[in-house]
Amino acid sequence: MTHPLASYLKREGLSFSDFARALGGKTVSSHVSHWVSGKHLPRVHTAKQIEKATRGAVTAAQMMGLR
Repeated sequence: MTHPLASYLKREGLSFSDFARALGGKTVSSHVSHWVSGKHLPRVHTAKQIEKATRGAVTAAQMMGLR
């Protein structure tokens, strides 16, 4: 099953680096890679930032593995 963030990035033509820059702060491409692979979950604050950055296409709940 494809991770919702991976689907979003592909649809939008964004790389992990592009998305990390869009989130700003200390986020780097390896963080995005780990989230997409399921190796790590983002912090709640970051999951909410992802939801905002994707305009709700990827929800914080999805990022936290709740849906």
